[in-house]
Amino acid sequence: MDQQPAYMRISRQLERQIRSGQRKPGEKLESIRQLAKTEGVSVNTIRSAMDMLAQTGLVLSQPRKGIVVASSSDELDYQPYEQFEPDARLARQSREWLNTAVAPDRASNLFVNMVVPTDNPLFKTFQRHYRQSLSSPPKAAVEMSAGNAQLREKLAELALKRQMRISAAEIQITNGCQNAIEHALRVICRPGDAVALPTPAFPGYLALLSLLRLKLIELPMTPAGPDPILLKKVMSSGQAKALIINPICHNPTGVSISDDFKRDIALWANQYNMPVIEDDICAELSFCEHHPRLIASFDKKGWVLLVSSISKLMGDSERIGWCFPGRFKDAYMTQCAVSQIGSSYYRQKALALYLNGSRFPSQLRQWRQDIGRAINQAKEMLDLELRDRVQITQPSGGYSLWVKLPKIIDAKKLRQQANKDGLDFLPGEFFSLQPRFKNYLRLVVIPPLTEKHKDELLSLSKLILQNL
Repeated sequence: MDQQPAYMRISRQLERQIRSGQRKPGEKLESIRQLAKTEGVSVNTIRSAMDMLAQTGLVLSQPRKGIVVASSSDELDYQPYEQFEPDARLARQSREWLNTAVAPDRASNLFVNMVVPTDNPLFKTFQRHYRQSLSSPPKAAVEMSAGNAQLREKLAELALKRQMRISAAEIQITNGCQNAIEHALRVICRPGDAVALPTPAFPGYLALLSLLRLKLIELPMTPAGPDPILLKKVMSSGQAKALIINPICHNPTGVSISDDFKRDIALWANQYNMPVIEDDICAELSFCEHHPRLIASFDKKGWVLLVSSISKLMGDSERIGWCFPGRFKDAYMTQCAVSQIGSSYYRQKALALYLNGSRFPSQLRQWRQDIGRAINQAKEMLDLELRDRVQITQPSGGYSLWVKLPKIIDAKKLRQQANKDGLDFLPGEFFSLQPRFKNYLRLVVIPPLTEKHKDELLSLSKLILQNL
């Protein structure tokens, strides 16, 4: 059975016709209503398919003529994301998630990917600093491996506000947070080692562990974080070589753990010589406090490796991450020097300029307020439509709503039904390698909550009710 969303199936069908020459350059396509009737789908589904084709430059909208096949051969050759078959080492759930994550129209999939819009003031200001940074040549190449010196100094300064004292020399700049985590796992683990991970968890962790041939020990999440008794037992027993944890604005549940729990985790890491990879990527999106404490701030012996990135603030395309590797500094920086060789000097310089400027704090504060407003509006809409039929977490920050459906509903099958109308979300099955979350789904809410968002939330609510 074809599990692709209907709009994607139709778009790729038309793309094959255009590239094969069945549809000639300049040829007018059928009207949206005609295509909807022919394909047996809604008008909105056809519009989504046309948007997808327009983004790749295959079709153009012309006044008084309608949608036509593009005539430029350059446009016809352009494909923003190349398709590939995910590595067979990945678990089925990870392969399905990866196919969703790298879909050609991933930025237009409402509720699926955490793609910050390019009209976000944070992104716009960062881009202005980027253009400014291009006007001056790079300094000596000595800083190119570990990263821009000015940026590393600013990150050390920001860490101090969160009660973590660290020098700029201890910071390694990476190509995003996922890249920082991969380097950490390569330094502290070997194929066949086990890694502990609270689940549900970001699907990228699961895919990375599979690719590195690492085993997974899943720990259940509670409303207060991972189960503390089981977590301490795993850390003390030596069953796992490392722990990956996302303690602030956890993806997908939105949970943030208490400072006391963070202190305990750091204590156990020190006591049992257990490396902890602390993913801090969503901390700046916390609705509760501006400078939440870190697990690493309680670490006395350097067993916590802190990783983060700017991608959740300034855009999915801006892959600048970093790591404070603690006691693993030499091995970690060697790993980065060998695998990265250089670094994105101008983007890093632009980020340093932005973080040192006066506009970042106020723009970040406003963005957090916008996120909180959009999240609450979406949650209230779902609560109003579905009432006590579903359970929705109240996130402490971030872009995610974690929704528990009645057990009779399979979220993956629900997604297949929703795709027919151009709706999409990630089923809970993607967030674990065990069949624990079949009746869960994650919705991503990026502000502003537009009328299109609201219409799709209503459509999703109706579909859930139909399945009951």
